[in-house]
Amino acid sequence: MERIYFGVLITVMFFLGACSSDTDITPDGKKHSGGESTSGIDTLYYLALGDSYTIGASVAPQERFPVQLTARLNAVHQDSVFIKGPDIIAKSGWTSSDLLDAAEQAEALNRPYDLVTLLIGVNNQYQRLPFVTFERDLEDLLHFAIEAAAGDTSRLVLVSVPDYAYTPFGQNFGEPAQISSEIEKYNGYLELQAEVYGIPFINVTPMSREGLQNPDLLAEDGLHPSAKMYTGWVNLMFRDAEKALSLQ
Repeated sequence: MERIYFGVLITVMFFLGACSSDTDITPDGKKHSGGESTSGIDTLYYLALGDSYTIGASVAPQERFPVQLTARLNAVHQDSVFIKGPDIIAKSGWTSSDLLDAAEQAEALNRPYDLVTLLIGVNNQYQRLPFVTFERDLEDLLHFAIEAAAGDTSRLVLVSVPDYAYTPFGQNFGEPAQISSEIEKYNGYLELQAEVYGIPFINVTPMSREGLQNPDLLAEDGLHPSAKMYTGWVNLMFRDAEKALSLQ
């Protein structure tokens, strides 16, 4: 297992075999008790778990959705809170098992977290891994996320798997209709687990299916979301993120 990186995570490969050149930023690793206050402004912490969609393959670090979400929250609530980070555990190409291994080996986390997002599954589908593996891993990942959030499920947000069949890459890889069908299976299970745990399920998949009609929603690699699509995701999850952070 490769060593995990925190903050803005380095990766030299995209899921599905593309390539990237990001920059390492490692957080200080100090633990906190949540809701620290400096000059009347609470410091909150955000952990983003995922794969290439979370690390933002093919976009600049500030354009990744966790970074955009943090910036938006800080801008709107600058008089009351400061969301630090985000801390990111994600790498292009990671399956649910890869993410789980990395999360369990993580040492310098700023836990407990006030917000945790989870987006995983596309590489399980791409690699045609047994679906039961994803079911098992997702349960463990949700338990890890809950533990990272001090046992408070209201701090969690679960994000759907985008549909890469609606990209130039996906159109030339296998059967696009089959890809979409399998992605739906993953998302159906994710949504079911969100209901079981009582956490928000943010469905970004319909927006991902606009990629062929609106090329500006895709990055230059013809596979991953552009900064514009990530902004759309942030719009979808913003209110739920506010609720998770008790900002509403």
